[in-house]
Amino acid sequence: MKLLNWVKKIISRKPMNEELFEKGAFHESGHIIMAYLSGYKADEVVLLENDPGSGYTRFDYGDRRITLLIASMENYITDQSFYNDLPQNLKTASSQVAFKSSGVLMGGPVSEALHLAGIEFEGNLPVEMSGPDLISVTNIDRFLSRTTNNHSPNYITETLISVVNMFKQEQFWTAVQHLSKTILDSPNMTLNRVEIENSLQESGYLDFINQ
Repeated sequence: MKLLNWVKKIISRKPMNEELFEKGAFHESGHIIMAYLSGYKADEVVLLENDPGSGYTRFDYGDRRITLLIASMENYITDQSFYNDLPQNLKTASSQVAFKSSGVLMGGPVSEALHLAGIEFEGNLPVEMSGPDLISVTNIDRFLSRTTNNHSPNYITETLISVVNMFKQEQFWTAVQHLSKTILDSPNMTLNRVEIENSLQESGYLDFINQ
């Protein structure tokens, strides 16, 4: 699924695997940057050496109830009982948590797109969402359309644009670049929480979001 109506071919002189690992590092860094902005943490980030370009991040939402709420929203279309059985005081946080989760999910594709197109790119940024990111964002959008009054039919695109605008700010992009390099330079291209947060501290990002 290509968003914002953009198709472009990227030509690079870098070895294919190196280029793919860079894309993966920027992708995972984008997820992490948005997670910390939302008040979440990242316990681990890993780039898969046997599958260049792929990776995963393990998040800590700080509260098991938030983890359950996110899971219930992502599975609402196929199993509404999961969400319906949650306590009402947790359900009241649904819209806010949905927005934060969508931002975290979109942070990866947006960061990857800016890495490929260049931070100075103007116009319709090339953002391609696929796989688990796309499935989860789509399911959250469907959840909100069923449970929230006046839900925007352009929710995904509008949220995506807001993430793009954030990442084009110097503080955000400096943090993304620093974290991506930290991942790529690490043994086995793996970081734990301490290493992730050291990178975010070195780039000034933690101080920036905690102001």
